[in-house]
Amino acid sequence: MHDYQGNRSCLYGPNPETDSEAEDNPEQVTRHIMKELIATERIYVDELLSVLLGYRAEMEDPSMSYLLPSALHSQKDVLFGNMPEIYQFHSRIFLQDLQGCLETPERVGACFLQRVSRQKQGHMD
Repeated sequence: MHDYQGNRSCLYGPNPETDSEAEDNPEQVTRHIMKELIATERIYVDELLSVLLGYRAEMEDPSMSYLLPSALHSQKDVLFGNMPEIYQFHSRIFLQDLQGCLETPERVGACFLQRVSRQKQGHMD
């Protein structure tokens, strides 16, 4: 299905070939963690887009309306809520923020805190 599924072992389990090397070098461990975080965020963005294009867009297509149960007609906003805004935020802002932290991983925490602070103020940008 997705090319990341073949790499689940690096996301979820130990890799004996590289673990002993990584244990000796904390900078490599940190870089590996940052790459995993960025890859996970990229997957999340791709999946959001997939839902928006594969389901939400189909609900808006008049030629497909006969496939939709009548109870779901005009329920697009209920089903998908603010998913387009979430996608825009993660694809245009947050993913780039994380990518900018690859060489300076100590900034990751600030990335999260800055966005939470802005969201509490009512700004997603």
